[in-house]
Amino acid sequence: MAETLATKRANNDILLLISRLAIAALFIVAGAIKYSAIEPVAETIASVNLPSPMILAWAAMICEFIGGAMLIAGFMTRIAAVLFALFCLWTAYLFHLPESFDQSMTLMKNIALA
Repeated sequence: MAETLATKRANNDILLLISRLAIAALFIVAGAIKYSAIEPVAETIASVNLPSPMILAWAAMICEFIGGAMLIAGFMTRIAAVLFALFCLWTAYLFHLPESFDQSMTLMKNIALA
């Protein structure tokens, strides 16, 4: 039985939705973890001598929540995806260069997401 073009498109749309939901979940969970431990996040940011670490910690957490919600809603997904890719590369460079196995795993995750 041959698939119609409409069926293929519907299957593609479902796969894109599942992918968006999975990636959004990663960022929303990361934002929730930051929210539950915002002070250690700010200390980590301060450790690389960035200015206003508490403001940057809150900004990162809010961006992860809002960006994740944008992906779930399908609102401006391309813009959200580009911003998340830049965010992942930036945080990989600043915070996750391999000092330990955990950091190298996080580095690889950030590069894969970008």
